[in-house]
Amino acid sequence: MNIKSAVQQICITNVKYARHTLQLSVNLGLKKVEGLISKCKMLVSILLKEKKKKQLCETQLQIILRLKQPLDVIKDKVRKEVEMMRFFLSSEEEFELLKKLIVIISPFNEATEFLSKSKYPILGFITSMLEELAYQLKNFINLNDEVILVRDTILKNLIKQ
Repeated sequence: MNIKSAVQQICITNVKYARHTLQLSVNLGLKKVEGLISKCKMLVSILLKEKKKKQLCETQLQIILRLKQPLDVIKDKVRKEVEMMRFFLSSEEEFELLKKLIVIISPFNEATEFLSKSKYPILGFITSMLEELAYQLKNFINLNDEVILVRDTILKNLIKQ
């Protein structure tokens, strides 16, 4: 019996694409919270731009200077900036969601990095690694509904693959 037929008999396909399979499973799970992820990416990209950094510094300086003026003037001038920042500032619940997502996604990142360094991944290692990842996903506790949805989507896809 050769390796190919052994792999087919235990229902594992495309061993050489294990990294890709992990990535697909994680991406499928993250689609459940892509609104939050897009919001974070947009905020990061805006804040990384040199023009925006300069604008934020100027705004901060203007706010400091405005503090010397009466409070009513400050409220009128700063209101629009505050409204814009409220859109980008994540709520405490969103930060908690991000923390929990990082916890459940981190093992996949580590496994993907390990597999990317391996020129010839071994079937026995890949199988046990996938089983361990599935076990870890099943045993996460204290998750809110959105994180459970991401976890279950990744787990379902991982088991399917």
